Amino acid sequence: MSTDNLEALNRFISIVLTRPAESQAGAASGPARMVPVVTIARDHGAGGEEVGRLVAEALGVGYYDKELLDDVVRHARANKTLMHHLDERAVGDDVTIMLARLWSGSEPEQEYRHCLAKAIFKIADVGGVIMGRGAHVVLADREILRVHLIGSPGACALRLAGGDRAKALVLRSAVRVTNRERGRFVWETFHSRTTDSTSFDLTINTDRFADLRGVADLVVQAFHHRFPAWKPTAKAAA
Repeated sequence: MSTDNLEALNRFISIVLTRPAESQAGAASGPARMVPVVTIARDHGAGGEEVGRLVAEALGVGYYDKELLDDVVRHARANKTLMHHLDERAVGDDVTIMLARLWSGSEPEQEYRHCLAKAIFKIADVGGVIMGRGAHVVLADREILRVHLIGSPGACALRLAGGDRAKALVLRSAVRVTNRERGRFVWETFHSRTTDSTSFDLTINTDRFADLRGVADLVVQAFHHRFPAWKPTAKAAA
């Protein structure tokens, strides 16, 4: 695990373990403040990771990629205290219905899906940009922004190759394989198709964006238009 992911994982665990007391204090003082949540599904090479980090920075929230989510699941399965807190705070109508409808397969698969869904709901409680892992399906009933970044295999391969056209020709097949694997994961786990455009609020073809900051700006603007009442904290605004 990278140092950045380890730090992010530790922050996530710390938030989960301390959140109940904070929630009770918030309930006593008034309604909870809305937190920004953006899910990003993306084609391989469409620039999702870079865009996700930029959006998270602009909105002042954490960035959670698939590796971090898998790390959370592994720690939850091994750490009974963490698993208890995930269970304690994630049980609601939306979670219960989803688990009842979607969870099937072998016991290890059920446990993985169970922990994954709960981890995603925890992130939604505190705000964050969530990369992949079917988060847009898990949070289908939440007030969030669901983004899909797409690109042609040629343009995505060229981006991955850093502009080297010879290398891009070799990478085209890897782009197609990775996209199929991601689509299969979402289908097998959540019975949802990544090709279903109605699952997303915003779809952007990144082929002709030389600077992905422009894509991130579009996502941030879309979030502000989707949730005009949301105001950034002083930290995010800075």
